[in-house]
Amino acid sequence: MIHFQDVSVADHDTALLHGITLRAAPGELTVLMGPNGAGKSTLVKTLTGESQDYDGAILLAGKALQDWSDTERALRLAYVPQHIERGLSVDVLDYVLQGRYAIHGGRPERPDYNAALQALEECDVATLALHDVLTCSGGELRRIAIARAIAQLRHTEADASDRVIVLDEPTAHLDPRHAATVAALLRTLAVRSGWTVLTVLHDIPLALRYGHSIAVLVNGRLSWVGAAAASPTALTTAYGVAIHRVDVAGESTVVVI
Repeated sequence: MIHFQDVSVADHDTALLHGITLRAAPGELTVLMGPNGAGKSTLVKTLTGESQDYDGAILLAGKALQDWSDTERALRLAYVPQHIERGLSVDVLDYVLQGRYAIHGGRPERPDYNAALQALEECDVATLALHDVLTCSGGELRRIAIARAIAQLRHTEADASDRVIVLDEPTAHLDPRHAATVAALLRTLAVRSGWTVLTVLHDIPLALRYGHSIAVLVNGRLSWVGAAAASPTALTTAYGVAIHRVDVAGESTVVVI
């Protein structure tokens, strides 16, 4: 569970976020949406600690974010940033294992390897396990980073409902098939694991198909929040596009014009 309570952020004299109050629930995929510059990444950075200069409160599992130790927070909160650093030359498997440092303390054991390999399989990059991370494409690296975040939270040290995975545009640089696969995976993770999954997306069809709830930011303010199925009108207003549902081969599909 994540709860933003009246969160405001300013850069010198410029207000970036205005009193955001938002709850992301366990077992659900909550999608942050809105046009460029709306404040989505700024809100995410207050949660991940990249931006600590904010007013209001952020609760992680019912406790103020700053009151968790680094290790306690790492056991409960995993983050996939918008821009992923490749870092040093290392095998993909070892890169994913690094996400579990709070669990293995630098000495990974069989459960750590199993968790890492399972996460790589879920993200359709298991065949890259022994490849150098520096040789992976941008799309592959993004899926590997998602696998690392998943592996980080696969443990028994905290209740499932206390665990949160946060992603900033996880489908960026992915081809349509892998983008849909990642969006479906995030929804499945939330439902089956009972985790809170909070992600920034710009892909309206994916958000409406896989999200449980959608929060729309416009000019640093929360303009709308509710069930994904009820969000097209709010998204039309925010993005200035027309959103239609059409039936294709017996399935409802979203078309953006």
